[in-house]
Amino acid sequence: MAAVTPRLRVLVLQDLASDAELIAAALDRDLGPIEWQRVDAREPFRRALEQAWDVALADISLVDFDALEAIDLAATLSPGLPFIIVTGFFEEGALECLRRGASDYVLKDNLTRLASAVHHAVEDRRLLQAKAEAEGAVRRSEALFRSLIENSIEIITILEPDWTIRYDSPSIERTLGYRPDERLGRNAFEHIHPDDLVAVREALGRLLLAPGPGTHLEIRFRHKDGAWRWLEVRGNNLLADPNVRGVVVNAHDITERKRAEERLVYLSLHDALTGAYNRGYFEEEMARAEVGRVFPISLIVADLDGLKTINDRLGHAQGDILLQRVAELLRGTFRREDAVARIGGDEFAVLLPGADAAAARRALDRLAARVEQHNRTTDGPPLNLSVGSATGEKGCNLADLLAEADSGMYQDKRQGYIVRIRDEGEGGEV
Repeated sequence: MAAVTPRLRVLVLQDLASDAELIAAALDRDLGPIEWQRVDAREPFRRALEQAWDVALADISLVDFDALEAIDLAATLSPGLPFIIVTGFFEEGALECLRRGASDYVLKDNLTRLASAVHHAVEDRRLLQAKAEAEGAVRRSEALFRSLIENSIEIITILEPDWTIRYDSPSIERTLGYRPDERLGRNAFEHIHPDDLVAVREALGRLLLAPGPGTHLEIRFRHKDGAWRWLEVRGNNLLADPNVRGVVVNAHDITERKRAEERLVYLSLHDALTGAYNRGYFEEEMARAEVGRVFPISLIVADLDGLKTINDRLGHAQGDILLQRVAELLRGTFRREDAVARIGGDEFAVLLPGADAAAARRALDRLAARVEQHNRTTDGPPLNLSVGSATGEKGCNLADLLAEADSGMYQDKRQGYIVRIRDEGEGGEV
């Protein structure tokens, strides 16, 4: 009789029951039937931790509780319980959750990623638990210790004092593509990213000065296929140990975690839909420009006319496509140093350092030509933009300048003007 596979047990920390049900449905669909429970406050969460769970899925912020507190509480009451952040939009606390121990970060509008994230988190926990159990047994058996080394998920490398490689564990082939004997006798620095070499040399130099463990480093290492992978490495000076007589370096792959961190940093600066900068970043850029030396400065505000009508008649997906096209046209029109941002639902702004009013006008003429070409060659609803611009000299208040450009845009909208192709464009790049 075939053994019955136990169901995945999922603890869901969410305010809204409907969101929790959507999460559970996504896991049921992609991983098979699960057992789950929703809690929405600290005390119910604490009581739930008295049971055994495979994974916890938590929103970042609840009414009187948040994911950071939940991670800390679980670390005390249920050590090793994998945490995945599942929330509606990017929040600054997400990066801190990852640093505090969360396995991954998934947006509620992209639950197709959730099953993969849960699978990896549960598998990582299983491997770590297996490793921990094996490490306990290793202290009792040299043979079991060797077995652990051969099957460890970490790369274990032993270096000579001149940094040549004496030993690589078999896991290096699974992680980095090199056979365990392929790098023997070669220099340990050979495959380290050039930008990380100084930090690695300094850390290993300090490690030689005293026996015992050194500091942890996060470095980039070239995979055999040529790609760069992120590794977390730590060294241990065991030159004085007669059983080792070398520097032992443990490393494991953290590439996916680094990509998640980079994505969170990107989302903190950019609008997720269009890829343009967000309003927070744009306001910071204005503050920096205001005290800088590059003047005059021009500001342009552009509004996508008729977005609500398009959303109502054709659906929000079509409206989103138009917003993405506006962002693309703006980025193609202005210089790389000009900050293009989405500062409202249908409103964009561009900061042009060193551009006077004439240069801003030429840029708008180029934008008009691009919009006309887009409307002529692209299927779907046409793009209609209302625009306004303002230029200031050193000492001006850029918030006032933005308000002036915004006012000009609304005046353009009221008068019924849109950006149109000029019969004969007026020269030059800004």
